[in-house]
Amino acid sequence: MPNLLLFRVLLFFAYACGLAACTSAAEQTVTRAISTYCSAKQAAFEHHDIDPLAQIATEHQLGNLFPTLYSLRTSNTVMRSEVKLKRLGKPTIVSSGNAAKVRTEEWWQFWCEDRKSGRIIKEKRFETYCLEYTLVKNDCGIWKIDEVAHMPKQH
Repeated sequence: MPNLLLFRVLLFFAYACGLAACTSAAEQTVTRAISTYCSAKQAAFEHHDIDPLAQIATEHQLGNLFPTLYSLRTSNTVMRSEVKLKRLGKPTIVSSGNAAKVRTEEWWQFWCEDRKSGRIIKEKRFETYCLEYTLVKNDCGIWKIDEVAHMPKQH
């Protein structure tokens, strides 16, 4: 009986290692790019600074974020957020190797504060999103977020 248990543990370990090995370097890099983008977006909305996003997002995507950043800046408000949970699907790398799509399911908590006083202006609220990130690889070989599309929620 102990041998059967040991066999099952070893089999599970081999299976898990096999799954990890199936993840390509490109898939890992794309996944890291999404995580970096989310952190940079949080920092941009909190500090009114789009520069960190410029390193990880294309001009197209920066244009999509600029109205929110401008609104926060002109109202002297900061948006704070926490990612409560993020599930990433397997990245789909387009055959040319220069584009990728990743679907995610994300739970975020948001709130807004007055920049000077720190007083909460908009109460904390939870939002869930099903998103599809489109990434492109630039001429330097860096993956950048080109578009984030809201997808129908799956049940």
